[in-house]
Amino acid sequence: MDTVLDVSHYVIFMQQQPGGGEVFAQMLPMIVILFVFMYLFAIRPQRKQEKEKKMLLESLRKNDKVVTIGGLHGTVSSLKEDTVLVTVADGVQLKFAKSAIQTVKKGKRDDSEEAEVESVED
Repeated sequence: MDTVLDVSHYVIFMQQQPGGGEVFAQMLPMIVILFVFMYLFAIRPQRKQEKEKKMLLESLRKNDKVVTIGGLHGTVSSLKEDTVLVTVADGVQLKFAKSAIQTVKKGKRDDSEEAEVESVED
């Protein structure tokens, strides 16, 4: 809130200066262009990537083959709300946070779905 007040005080100050309103009027389009640029090239792609990762993690099921962000390959043996138990070898299971899963290759299901690969690019 202080930033808004500071900007409004600056605008009032600039308008009181001789030629100050002209300077502000010349800077305004550049400020608008900067905000549009930031939205299009920084904020929007990041939101899209977060949405894709959320969908990927929500579709995670038992027997899916996964790769973690650390590069560990394994098969999902059980799921909880925020954690995944991954089997990496016979008798070796590791617990990971769901957010640590980067790539998912769908395992065979009862209805014989074809395997498909989903991943989230960094």
